[in-house]
Amino acid sequence: METLINKILSNNHYILDEVINGYSHENKSYFFIRTIGGDELEEIKSKALLDEQTWYGAFVSEFKENTDKPNYFSLEKNSSLIVLVEASSINDIERLQSQILLIEEDQFFVKKYVIIYTRTALSKISNFTTNLQFLNAVNNRGAFQSILANGFNTDQEDFILLLQLFIKLPFLTLQFNEDDFISLHEKLINVLENDYSIFRQLIADQEQLLDIDFLSIDSENEIDNLLTLLTYDSN
Repeated sequence: METLINKILSNNHYILDEVINGYSHENKSYFFIRTIGGDELEEIKSKALLDEQTWYGAFVSEFKENTDKPNYFSLEKNSSLIVLVEASSINDIERLQSQILLIEEDQFFVKKYVIIYTRTALSKISNFTTNLQFLNAVNNRGAFQSILANGFNTDQEDFILLLQLFIKLPFLTLQFNEDDFISLHEKLINVLENDYSIFRQLIADQEQLLDIDFLSIDSENEIDNLLTLLTYDSN
């Protein structure tokens, strides 16, 4: 999985910097990678237990040492840690959500992104080498609708892995076919049909409507006008 992340980072102009054991983009932005097992993630049930993790403590210690090195002035303010978790099931994304949040929301300097994967999911996308290949694979309407309808399942685990990459890694951007979408304005017209003109009139008069005192006799004319508008039949 680290090899795949290396490809993605390289595609987005990050270069391996052996001095800090991480990836750098123009010495302004940095990414670090750590891989753990699903059992290690499951152990993290509190902030205290996170701090006790050997891998996390080692990273924090190494990172603090790196911030003292010359020419790394942006390291403390603009670094991210990608935590790759090899799990036995892609469903661990849901089952271990509390543990994932404990890592990602920890207050230590760097931003953190936890990505769950299985060997099977990885094997299906490990041959991808370009951003376009990743993008074409994630723009899979059928797979997305299947997840919406059925939740996470092993049939879609490679797609779930891709979704995590695009949702969590800031330099990967989801793109959609604009033909698949219509504007809110068009949706309102389609839904309301002949009543759309009434809707527009109500929106235009909303402040006046809010000022109507429906218990007052003096408001009788205004109430009648409103009822006439609402019962108007364009046919």
